Amino acid sequence: MTGITDVIVASWRVQDDWASVMLDDMRDGFAALGIEARRIRLDSDDGGASVGAVRTLWRELAEAGRVPLLVDGMAATPFDDLTRFSLVLDHPLTHTKLGATGSRTLLGLCDERHMAITGYSASPTIFFPHAGPPPEPQPRPMAERDVGVLFAGNLGFPPGGARWKAALGGLPPILRPAFEQALDDVIETGRDSYEAFAAAAAATDLPDLARETLSTTIIGLEVLSQSWHRHRVLTALADLPEPFPLHVVGKVEDGYFPDPGSIVFHDVLSFRDIQDLMRRARVVSNITPKFAAGSHERIAHSMALGAVVLTNPSRYIARDFTEGESVLFLGDPGEDRRRLAELLAVPADLQSISDRAAAPYRENHTWERRIRRDLLPELDRRGRI
Repeated sequence: MTGITDVIVASWRVQDDWASVMLDDMRDGFAALGIEARRIRLDSDDGGASVGAVRTLWRELAEAGRVPLLVDGMAATPFDDLTRFSLVLDHPLTHTKLGATGSRTLLGLCDERHMAITGYSASPTIFFPHAGPPPEPQPRPMAERDVGVLFAGNLGFPPGGARWKAALGGLPPILRPAFEQALDDVIETGRDSYEAFAAAAAATDLPDLARETLSTTIIGLEVLSQSWHRHRVLTALADLPEPFPLHVVGKVEDGYFPDPGSIVFHDVLSFRDIQDLMRRARVVSNITPKFAAGSHERIAHSMALGAVVLTNPSRYIARDFTEGESVLFLGDPGEDRRRLAELLAVPADLQSISDRAAAPYRENHTWERRIRRDLLPELDRRGRI
């Protein structure tokens, strides 16, 4: 076991709500392993007092012979000089801050394909996919759940619409051919955005891009490709029949659904409120194709709360969960809609899928397990970085 005695999990108060909940859960994962774990929210308006308090705490722990570790997300906190583990919650090339981290920071990458990307940071990396909290001891039985299919997140915008055209039209002319070729590749094959763009850039003789330009390009590819997939799936599920229609949480652009059918729309909610809906949901749809070799926190939270997960195929998820038995992988939207309509009418079948997912989730996909099996041994191997 690692010699780490104390963990300080830090984030800014303005950090995304779901990311803050994720860090809360990570703190609990460390604590479950007997490590003294503190959760600190930094305030950018306090004149540096909260940052200074962390440094004072670190110094006091070190002087007392303790061995502390700083944990954050996206290397967003100003502690590059401390021994730190930073969870990269998205594609590493979309966060230029990672270019300033050094050898005392270990980066956890959420998609296994990202491990092949180098040169953007001096920090060492490990594959560390999203995980979740311990499963609820007694999740609500499927027959008592009143929400059919739940989607909660950023819907993006319809392919071919005004915002889609504006995004493409705003690209520099020299960049657009490679971008559009890469976008088609990502949508059609699920290829990593950077890998697709690198191939398209080579094919179109595009000169090397500045780091900032490359970052915004990868962001654009991920936003548009994800928008395409989410629109394709959600419009197909719009007419799921009562009494278990599609529930959508998030901002919906006018005209997004040509026919909203029986959809139940919710305003933007906190992630804690979304978790309450997950407890009532029979199926939670996670449409995140960019993590085709990783996981996503919506998968973990849904399983922890007893819902059946409908998600994009992932070779990582497929190691522990079997399509049709413990997870549902998205495929043809029309077929997905037909299958869901049948399953929603037979809660016992959905209950079986949820029950079969419970053991592999508990054994391999909580933060406690992820930290114990993946992070602490790596810190030991590296001499705590």
